[in-house]
Amino acid sequence: MVKEMMQRLIELNEKRKNKLREEEILKRCGCICYCPECHDALNDQADCEDADNVKYECNCGEVSEWDFDIAPVPILMSKNKKSTTKG
Repeated sequence: MVKEMMQRLIELNEKRKNKLREEEILKRCGCICYCPECHDALNDQADCEDADNVKYECNCGEVSEWDFDIAPVPILMSKNKKSTTKG
């Protein structure tokens, strides 16, 4: 029972960290782009400058391209898994 309580506390702490991270991204950038593969926030490392097309590479290896110029929100233009083979 103690182990389950500790796991729950760890989960709640992670959710709190993610919420704070997303709030910071919203303050800085005005929107959040999520990885289409793992749904992790992508633009917390971005400069949030006025750019038309931006490519993000997620920690999971997914590379996605977003267009910030077409609509009032970013639009996912393409996504593809980064190649892990060298050749």
